[in-house]
Amino acid sequence: MGYVRRPCARAVAIGLSLVLTATGALAGEDASARIKALAPDFHTYRPDRPGPFPALMFVSGCLGFAPASAPHAYTSLAETWKAKGYVVIFVDYLAAQGMQQCSGAVTAEDIGKDVIAVAHYLDGQHYIDKTRISAFGWSLGGAAVLSAIDESGADKSSPLRSVVAYTPVCSALSPWSGRVPALVLLGADDPLANPVLCQQLVAQLAPGMQVEAKVYPHAGHVFDLAGAHGYDEAASAAAADEVNRFMSQ
Repeated sequence: MGYVRRPCARAVAIGLSLVLTATGALAGEDASARIKALAPDFHTYRPDRPGPFPALMFVSGCLGFAPASAPHAYTSLAETWKAKGYVVIFVDYLAAQGMQQCSGAVTAEDIGKDVIAVAHYLDGQHYIDKTRISAFGWSLGGAAVLSAIDESGADKSSPLRSVVAYTPVCSALSPWSGRVPALVLLGADDPLANPVLCQQLVAQLAPGMQVEAKVYPHAGHVFDLAGAHGYDEAASAAAADEVNRFMSQ
């Protein structure tokens, strides 16, 4: 079982204050509302030793953090990264809106704003290494972490060190201008998130952007989550190696 922590009211209040300071008044008001909605469902996996620790935000696909076909996939992965010395926090945009699955009203751009709000919240926590806050997203969550690159405020200064997008739904995205390093992992046979659209999107980015796109032959949608429909053991192992390399840079 993961170490689950719900933030106390004082910790959330402190975090909100720091969010307001970091993002400016108008953006901060929006960010504070997002944190208030998300905080009751913060599931945090934290190493049992003194910090500060690098932080990973997990952003699920449309079926949430406990999909029927693989209900423990995200928690298992969180435990893996906790063992590597990371704090992992679930950004449960579905629970924050009282949903179990996506509806048409949920957009990658809006979830990306949740990601940035939580990143600023983590930036203010004493046990977090504020220079090493990253986000992993799957499917629509993968599109969201890419969208978050351009959701940092007018000055374009991002609290994110890097993002990893697994089989993102790139049809929901436009080229971004933020310069947060990104790793995009794609399944060549993905019927839900066309990898060609992601490749075309990456090709439209400005020169010098630190974005890598990897395509895995014969892999489908969300190929890396053990037990999920479309899981591909070989592609998952190869992608894990890429992610470890990318995160160690």
